[in-house]
Amino acid sequence: CCATTGSRSNRILRTGSKPIGWRNMNPLIKYRMLDVSNGEEVAKVAEIHENAPKYWMPEHITEPEQVIKRIEQLNKLEGCIERFFQIAETQEGRIVGFHWIDIEKVSGDNIGHIKSLLVHEEYQHKGIATELKKNGESWARSKGASHIKTTVHANNLKMIEFNHYFGYEKGFLEMVKKL
Repeated sequence: CCATTGSRSNRILRTGSKPIGWRNMNPLIKYRMLDVSNGEEVAKVAEIHENAPKYWMPEHITEPEQVIKRIEQLNKLEGCIERFFQIAETQEGRIVGFHWIDIEKVSGDNIGHIKSLLVHEEYQHKGIATELKKNGESWARSKGASHIKTTVHANNLKMIEFNHYFGYEKGFLEMVKKL
């Protein structure tokens, strides 16, 4: 869902397919942590998260039950030690992106597990995803994470390229069969 090319004034410059640098970062975007005590805000983020697959699978349909389950998940730290959930919003308070990372204990090590990184289409190519990614990685490092992992849908080519740019390497490949 995060993009790596865009308008001439706010894009990654390219040589072939390699990003080589950013121009302007967007100073009109504020970054803050999700307020889990604000039910309306949690519900909005859960809805955005559950609708994210539409970016790479236009036929995706979000069921209300999925949003409800996501709200419940965001309100608990089940399966993780700590959570980073940073929101990017306009000066008017519109949520335009977010980054969600859980710290999990695996074989005695703290591991950062990226659950989601999303920036709305009209706000892509402005450095928002980069800022969110850098903030999340810095937070995970400060929590003693030895490494960070993520799962990306195979059709989400923008995110795969974005993660490669940040040094992420392919690990396990999850395969799914609908029954």
